Amino acid sequence: MSDVVFQPGRTYTDGNGYKAPEITTYFHVEHVTRHPERGHLRAIGWSKSVATDARWRGDFRDEDEADGWTELSSPLLPSEPLVVRRVDCSIEPDRDSGETEMLVCCVAEDGRPVALLLDDEARAKLAGVLGISAPAASGPGLDERALRLADHILNTGGVWTTGKAHRWVTSAIVPKPPIHFTRHSLQALAVHGYLRERREPGRVSYTPNYPKGGC
Repeated sequence: MSDVVFQPGRTYTDGNGYKAPEITTYFHVEHVTRHPERGHLRAIGWSKSVATDARWRGDFRDEDEADGWTELSSPLLPSEPLVVRRVDCSIEPDRDSGETEMLVCCVAEDGRPVALLLDDEARAKLAGVLGISAPAASGPGLDERALRLADHILNTGGVWTTGKAHRWVTSAIVPKPPIHFTRHSLQALAVHGYLRERREPGRVSYTPNYPKGGC
């Protein structure tokens, strides 16, 4: 696994073990986004050959293609600062690990949406700069869709797996969320006390966590 992580506003070079300029490439990253279905990170920007008079062309690299790339000490293209006007924050479960992370969601001056993913250390640093207390990572967050799922399960009762819950989610919620949304929502509802989680070999299921004396 490479130690290089593509970052916006930086330029990288890939020698591929050679020194000949016609087979060495510069890659300048404009922004990094996440694939909407597969979830991996993708750096999007411009690349060109190191050879003289080479022209920049649009290009991208996925996070698993970072091996062999080295960051230049100075970027080859200027980067304009991104001016943000509106900001909101939430704590959500990570798509792969399920651990919580803070999302700082912004709208840039030119209308582009921006999301900064912060771990606990970065979250505390940001809180220190702003002079506020860092929000605690108490568990996965809940949104309106997850609460609709909780309401349905509590009213219906029974045993729920991710597959069963996702069939209801895709029939009742528009646009249809991916299955990882349902999985994380069930985990979050259990953390927040709406559901009881039961783990067995090869199977995780959930049942309503009714208060004593309830349904």
